[in-house]
Amino acid sequence: MPMISVQKEIEKCFKCGMCRAVCPVLEAENVEIVSPRAKVALCEAVEAGRIGFSKTTLGILDMCTGCQACSLNCPSGTDPYALATLVRFENKRAKPALLEPTGPVSSLLVHVLSNPQKNLDGLARRRQRGSVRVGYFVGCVEANRLRAVPENALTILENLGITVGVPEDQVCCGWPYILVGRLDSARELALRNKKAFEGFDVVLASCPHCITTLSREYASLLGIGAFGKVVKDVLRFLVEKDLDRLLTLEGNAPRTLYSHPCRMGRGKDKDMTHILFLRKHLGKSLIELDAELCCGAPLELVSPALGRTIFERKMDRITHSGSSVVRSGCPFCVLAIGSGFDTPAKHVMEDIRIAT
Repeated sequence: MPMISVQKEIEKCFKCGMCRAVCPVLEAENVEIVSPRAKVALCEAVEAGRIGFSKTTLGILDMCTGCQACSLNCPSGTDPYALATLVRFENKRAKPALLEPTGPVSSLLVHVLSNPQKNLDGLARRRQRGSVRVGYFVGCVEANRLRAVPENALTILENLGITVGVPEDQVCCGWPYILVGRLDSARELALRNKKAFEGFDVVLASCPHCITTLSREYASLLGIGAFGKVVKDVLRFLVEKDLDRLLTLEGNAPRTLYSHPCRMGRGKDKDMTHILFLRKHLGKSLIELDAELCCGAPLELVSPALGRTIFERKMDRITHSGSSVVRSGCPFCVLAIGSGFDTPAKHVMEDIRIAT
């Protein structure tokens, strides 16, 4: 995937408005100026010199969760999220990340923005020369908050006879840096990760933000070329290998709600792997939200009031579902939802076991 061109991205958009139906920011604010198509038009005006890149312009472009629902729903393939990120970077205006965290997600992101190194104690696996072709990328949420996710994923893979390498010199994928517009720093991290995973054919991960950043944004946003590996969700990898028939799900609650991560796709591009696995093992006790909505977690760092509005809409839907546990394939969703109310939130990979 080549690095996107700002001008070509602008020309793709014919302002049909299909993005409006899926934008969580527009749903929360209900004003056209924050819609994805309006942001494309704003970028077009900035690039053409019709308006300057003011504080107001920056504020509008900042009102984005980065869920990418707009680009997935666009018939012409426009990516408003990537476009706004590049225009902001061109004008040397990174998002002013808060110095004081307002919740668990922003607290973690502030930490990662100051220290992209990961604590991989007990997780790192050395690659045996010439034998290990499968690598595991540990997300920052997993390394710092949800250790049970990579620990269980690695245990399952190894017990199924799959030798996995976990390079100890891997760093943050760079998504938090992209979120705040620090593309130079994100590019440095990307180059370090490309080097760390040299020699692997497949890289597995349990975070859709990491997966999309590695597989798409290293090329399209950072311009360093493709990651060069097949990057996949762990459970999807096992399903494609027909190994899911050997798995079971422990800790089944009477009513389990599945919260589909934004970055696992919408509509025709929706990755159904987690949903189908849960349907198989939970049956009628599984609740699926009729309307998918971003949890707003990324905005906790840069626009907490808007993020809270979006988050509360999601919490309201979850509360009224009557669920006793929430599962998601996104560590950020788990972290945000788990801190939002009394119902526990768990990653899909946490309670998967090999059937006996």
